[in-house]
Amino acid sequence: MDRYFKGKGGIFDYLVTLWENYDRFWQETDPEKKHWTMWDVAAIQALAKPHLCQKKTVITPHDNFKREVIIYSQINEKAMEADFWASFGV
Repeated sequence: MDRYFKGKGGIFDYLVTLWENYDRFWQETDPEKKHWTMWDVAAIQALAKPHLCQKKTVITPHDNFKREVIIYSQINEKAMEADFWASFGV
C-alpha cells in the first residue's frame, strides 16, 4: 500500500490512512487482524464492475421504513482485489 499510494495525496493518502489506522474487528479466522475488506472500495468496484458481485432485493429490517432495497449479497473479493491492483499497473 505504501509503495504505490503513500504521499500521492487525495484518495491515495486516504486509503493509506484508512489501511494503517482502521481498528479492524476481530475474527477467529484472522486473530492478528491483518486482513480485511475495504468495503468503501468494494462498493465502488461493485458499481464499476457489476460482474464481480451478486445483487439481490430484500425488505428493510422491521425498525426501518418498510421497503425493498437492492443489496450486494456477495462479492468476488479475489477478482476485485486483482482488478484494483491491475488498474494501477501492479
